Amino acid sequence: YQAIEQYRRAEVILNEIGFRSKAVREMINKIQKKNKEELSAKQKELQFKLQKEKDDLKFQQKIAENLRVNEMILKTKKLEFQKQKERIDYMEKRKEEAFILLDEADTYMNQSQYDKALEYYNSAELILNEIQYPSEVIRDMIQKVQEKKKNYEIMKQKEIVFKIQREKEEYEFQKKLTEDFRKEKERLSAKKLEF
Repeated sequence: YQAIEQYRRAEVILNEIGFRSKAVREMINKIQKKNKEELSAKQKELQFKLQKEKDDLKFQQKIAENLRVNEMILKTKKLEFQKQKERIDYMEKRKEEAFILLDEADTYMNQSQYDKALEYYNSAELILNEIQYPSEVIRDMIQKVQEKKKNYEIMKQKEIVFKIQREKEEYEFQKKLTEDFRKEKERLSAKKLEF
C-alpha cells in the first residue's frame, strides 16, 4: 500500500517536470494487481480456514452426538442387563423356595401325611410353573402321592373294619362268656341247693 503511494507521488512529480510516467503507471498497476491477488489469496485462505473450522465443528458435534447416542445405548443395555440379572436372581430364589417345599413334601409323604405332602407339592409346582421350570416330575409325584393317599385311606378303612369286626367278635365272645358264666352260676346255685 505504501509502495503505491510512493509511486503516485513519483508519478505526480514526473508529470510536473514533463516526464512521461507510463512506466510508473504500469508499475502502479502491477502493484495494484499484485495487491488484489494477495488480497484474493488471503480471502481464499480465510474462507478455507473458516470452512475448515465449520467442518471441524460439525465433525466434533457429530462425534459428540454419536457419543451421547452410544452413551444412551450403553445405559439402556446396562438397565436391560440389570433387569435381566434381577429376573434371573428372582427365578433362582423362587426355584430354591420350590425345592425347599419339595423337601418338606417328601418329609410329609414319608410320615404318611399325604394331604400336607400334596399341599406342598402343589405349591412347589405353582412356583416352578411361574418361573417356567420343568415340573413334569412333580406332576408325577402328585399323582403317586394321591395314589398312596388313596391306598392309605383304603388300608385305614380296612383296619377300622377289621377293628370293628374284632370288637364285635370280642363283644360276642364276652357276651357268650357272660352267658356261660351266668349259666354256670345258675347250675352251681342249683347244685348247692341240692346239697
